[in-house]
Amino acid sequence: MNGFVDFTLALRERLPQVAMILVVGALATTVYVSRMAEEYTAYVQISVDSEIAPSGSSSEAGQNGDLRHHQIVQQRVFSRVFLEQIISELREQKQLPLLHNGSPLDAELLRKQLTIQPVGGAREAWQPQSVPVAFVISATLENPDLSVQVANRIATAFLSFDRKIRLDKAQVRQRFYHIESEDISQKLADIESQISAYKVEHAMELPSAIAGLRVRISDLDTDIAALDRQRVNIENTLGDAQSVREQKSKKLNAIAAERDLLTNWRSELYTQLRGIPENEKHLNALTREGEMLATQAATAFERVAKADLDVEVAQTEWLASLSIDGLSDNPRVNAVEGRDKALLLGLSLTVGLAGLYVFLLEVRNPTVRTTAQLEKALGITPLVSISYVSTAAEDFTSLLTKASLVSLVLMIAYAAFLLF
Repeated sequence: MNGFVDFTLALRERLPQVAMILVVGALATTVYVSRMAEEYTAYVQISVDSEIAPSGSSSEAGQNGDLRHHQIVQQRVFSRVFLEQIISELREQKQLPLLHNGSPLDAELLRKQLTIQPVGGAREAWQPQSVPVAFVISATLENPDLSVQVANRIATAFLSFDRKIRLDKAQVRQRFYHIESEDISQKLADIESQISAYKVEHAMELPSAIAGLRVRISDLDTDIAALDRQRVNIENTLGDAQSVREQKSKKLNAIAAERDLLTNWRSELYTQLRGIPENEKHLNALTREGEMLATQAATAFERVAKADLDVEVAQTEWLASLSIDGLSDNPRVNAVEGRDKALLLGLSLTVGLAGLYVFLLEVRNPTVRTTAQLEKALGITPLVSISYVSTAAEDFTSLLTKASLVSLVLMIAYAAFLLF
């Protein structure tokens, strides 16, 4: 058999057998597919209101934070622990059989039958992906009531996890900012105490005391000059008597002692005056540190106020960023993808078997049907070809064969109807 034309002729000659194979294969495939368990899908839509979300969505960082938050919520919903909890709750109710396609419902199987599909909104140019405006939760199971209960339970859990995670984050931020604020406030109080103590301890060694120190130094210079004049006058006093010399010596010693005292005091004042720039530098450093801490404290107070507000918003149910549009109560029959694949595979296999049947028969018993086949087989060009004329007995036999095939097909179809 060579070429598509030869195969077509062989196929036409064995058309009843091919039709029989196709009908039987199609019926078998249809019965198999029809006996596959139907699946039901329940849907619940959750709307997202990002404007009142605690993290906010007015910036790229805020929207990226929302995306990460929703991913964390989905991971929590699909966690094995939570899915096993749902199965345990359903098992305690003892109202519905926890089976799917004959297999006991477990966490892994339930995870495969659940989907959470985000519905994207408008996307800005700087956004890597659009921020969801809604989530569609679907549960596909063999039992319609079970699919409804699971979808509704997952939807309410999605909201609970969303609120719980937001509240936990808000409380963590609140504790962190409160600790930070208290730490900064304590540092600010300490630096203010240091500044006050330093001003008291170095009251006469700061720029504000310069004028007073200069006045005091000037007064000391005047007093020292007066003592010098007294000393000169005493030294110039006449008298050689022993008593006069003793009196002059006592006065001069008293003047010298007082002058040394005033000189030392003046030296101390000069030392204080020379140390004023260094003290001023140290005080300015403490003041700048205090101002910086004051700025940090103001920022920390703002963060604390915002964190407190976020906690209040997260604790308020009517301000939640997610809301269920409506719980599912009527699931629809799901067009199971596996059923479509099984039907297509069965029909394709049937057509392939019919073609293989014809091909094997031709390989086993080659038949010459056209002059072209004869010329190709013998290498001789035939001059005349006479079509075969069947006898009455052969026509009757062919009719009986066709009737038998039709009867067999009808019997198979009836049996399939009964089984279905």
